[in-house]
Amino acid sequence: MRVSHFHTADARGRRSIERRAWLKATSAIAGTLALGFASNANALPEQGVVVAGAATIGGTAKGLTVNQSTSNAAINWQSFSIGAGETVQFAQPDSRSVTLNRVLGSDASTIMGRLSGNGQVFVVNPNGVLFGAGSQVNVGGLVASTLQITDTDFMAGRYRFSGAGAGAIVNRGSISADGGSVALLGAQVSNHGVISARLGSVSLVAGNAMTLDVVGDGLLQVTVDQDALNALAENGGLIRADGGQVVMSARSADRLLKTAVNSSGVIEAVGVESRGGVVSLVGAAADPHDSTGATAQHAEPKHAPDEPQHPPVHEEPAHPPAHEHPPVHEEPAHPPAHEHPPVHEEPAHPPEHEHPPVHEEPAHPPAHEH
Repeated sequence: MRVSHFHTADARGRRSIERRAWLKATSAIAGTLALGFASNANALPEQGVVVAGAATIGGTAKGLTVNQSTSNAAINWQSFSIGAGETVQFAQPDSRSVTLNRVLGSDASTIMGRLSGNGQVFVVNPNGVLFGAGSQVNVGGLVASTLQITDTDFMAGRYRFSGAGAGAIVNRGSISADGGSVALLGAQVSNHGVISARLGSVSLVAGNAMTLDVVGDGLLQVTVDQDALNALAENGGLIRADGGQVVMSARSADRLLKTAVNSSGVIEAVGVESRGGVVSLVGAAADPHDSTGATAQHAEPKHAPDEPQHPPVHEEPAHPPAHEHPPVHEEPAHPPAHEHPPVHEEPAHPPEHEHPPVHEEPAHPPAHEH
């Protein structure tokens, strides 16, 4: 499935003043996505302290390595940025291992270099996270969020996020998590680069509180628990999840500005082998009686004609006649070939044993009547 140039629309009949307010507000929100990411553009993560689980931190001037020995580990950082030409690597026990990186300082995280890990990496910074142009992320799974999560919930596998900060989550680089999940969470989330998760899931979800559930195949499913003011989920780049799913969702608590779920870029979720692809773009306003909340209009119908119109090829009901050769198997017509019972009609032979007249001795007594 391929979805491109999808935009949610205002409800018909809205006064022009509301529309101007809407456009002005969404433009302002989009403008804030690029703010606050200038600092720490050439610095590695600083002052890391492991607060849960077990891991060691080491490295050089151009690289940092986190060696994790437990399934889950939480690390508090004063800052978490990666400059151009710098590398941060997470060596984790396996692909299901998770490392939580929580930023306590006041600076947004600016990822301009390389971030890698064989498991899942969480970056939580209420000030925002930017994956800049030229950055490369190659992990088993990624969650970038301005919403907080407690150590207790994290270590127990309860991924409940709440309390969105003032920052935004923006991707302008390349994020890859084949077979895993990529989730950008916050009040405003945006992709203007490339996100790829073959056989995995990609979620751009805007809200003020969310829960991530690990589903049967190990992927993350996001549920919005609380609306956010001026919620925005935007895609202006390429999102690819062949054989997996892509979800863009936003829930706004504002009655006037409503929800923005915009995709001027390209979204691909092509079926792979036996697995289909799913694309969902959903927006909802807090007022259940208001129809201006953007609800997946649905981008899917625009391309549905390409796929659903092939069923005629599978109209097997038209082929039964090819199998209607029962006459060939009409064995009832052959019984006559087996109707040779006359050959075995032994009852017809008894006459051969009916020679009692030969023994009719009573006919001889006259010979002795001399």
